[in-house]
Amino acid sequence: MASARTLSHIGPGNRPRMVDVGAKPATRRTAHAVAVVVLPPALLAMPWLVRTLLGEAFAPATQAARLMAVAAAVQLVFGWTKSLPVTIGRPGLRTAADAVETAVLLPAIIVFGKMWGVTGAAGAVLAAACAFAVTWTVFALRLHRGGAARPAAAGAP
Repeated sequence: MASARTLSHIGPGNRPRMVDVGAKPATRRTAHAVAVVVLPPALLAMPWLVRTLLGEAFAPATQAARLMAVAAAVQLVFGWTKSLPVTIGRPGLRTAADAVETAVLLPAIIVFGKMWGVTGAAGAVLAAACAFAVTWTVFALRLHRGGAARPAAAGAP
């Protein structure tokens, strides 16, 4: 994904100049690589990992652990979103994305948890992580196209 862009300094001819903001491309590529390389073997090894690390009594939680691992990978890939909104002077974007995640997580954890127990609760965490990722994808596309960018007020900190 291309880095987000925002209005920054005045460029040549008194025209606003767009600058890249957010995580460095190398950081995002590293997060993507870790998710792509580590996740598949972790999912395959999850039954062994659960039995070895937690004990035989937790073997039924293997599917929940797999769902949590996928949710963690989604969160890793979108980790750059924690600092971006503050960096570009738009902290409301972070609040909005967190609100979407919470709005999905709370009812989903109740409904899915009641239907499928711990695996359902893990599925709710994954659903909320995906909702957060989709929200930030939309925000990033709008920022990249300049639709959500705005210049900082003169003298603003």
